[in-house]
Amino acid sequence: MTGLEQYKRGKPAWQDWAYPATWLREKRWLDEYSQQIHVPAMPDVLALNQSAMR
Repeated sequence: MTGLEQYKRGKPAWQDWAYPATWLREKRWLDEYSQQIHVPAMPDVLALNQSAMR
């Protein structure tokens, strides 16, 4: 059960939960999670809209 707890703590908020059968088949409880969570950069939507209006 420690693998499940690590998965719940280590999963980034933007990432979908793994399907249970896939998680079991791929032995995801053996995954190692880093403390640093990488979040993809979002484009500056306001700047894009302003440049498109010019």
